Amino acid sequence: MFYGSFIEPKMIEMTHAKIDINKTPQQENLKIAFISDFHLGPYKKFDFLNNVIEKTIEQKPDLILLGGDFIFNKESEAKYFTTLDRLTAVAPTFAILGNHEYHSSYNDKSEIQNKTGLLQTTLNDTGIKILKNQNELLTINGTKFYLIGLDDIDAELDDYQKAADNLEAAIPKIILVHSPDFILKKPVGTDLILTGHTHGGQIRLPLIGSLAPIPTNLGRAYDMGLFNISGGQMFISRGIGESGTRARLFCRPEISILNVNF
Repeated sequence: MFYGSFIEPKMIEMTHAKIDINKTPQQENLKIAFISDFHLGPYKKFDFLNNVIEKTIEQKPDLILLGGDFIFNKESEAKYFTTLDRLTAVAPTFAILGNHEYHSSYNDKSEIQNKTGLLQTTLNDTGIKILKNQNELLTINGTKFYLIGLDDIDAELDDYQKAADNLEAAIPKIILVHSPDFILKKPVGTDLILTGHTHGGQIRLPLIGSLAPIPTNLGRAYDMGLFNISGGQMFISRGIGESGTRARLFCRPEISILNVNF
């Protein structure tokens, strides 16, 4: 109990994945740092975030993507993110919002609360662009692609049709969305989807996997890591923070470095 509550949640792991899209003849490569589910608040604050930032900067990413669930529970917890301007000084940085920003869950949409005000102001002040059913046509290191960011699915605020309006089919597409449940209504032709939300279950045992149910309609089949899906691939981060219980076991917090071959 002591190890799971006080030791492993601080043991950040740098995970690496190679993702081949193979959509362009030039075979361009892009290094993406993907971080999700911060949940800063009662257990993790400035010091933890600064450690995350330092480890991310050391990787020298070309692009930094933040996958939502910044706060633990309270809107005021957004105050911990003022140092994220250190990331934007290194690489273009984009973010989406998650269910904790709206107090929503996949099985209960009765008490949606918008807790995004201070967070949006704070992220904007650091130079991070929040994508809410929007797309950006980016060219980084000669690689041209669309980044599509969706608002929270559990709060029923996502609108893919709006976000993907008038996109050129031949240009690769990366979707940033908080919950992997997006693939249940995913349009055909998405090359890569980046999600979080599951925390990998937080508490896992060898050979058994997550002890708690995964908080999605997809369930245990999609808990963490890289998956092949119809028309592309999906990567699920196990996140950097915790919700509910403060503990992790056999499921260290992760910063994901994705080497994407276009």
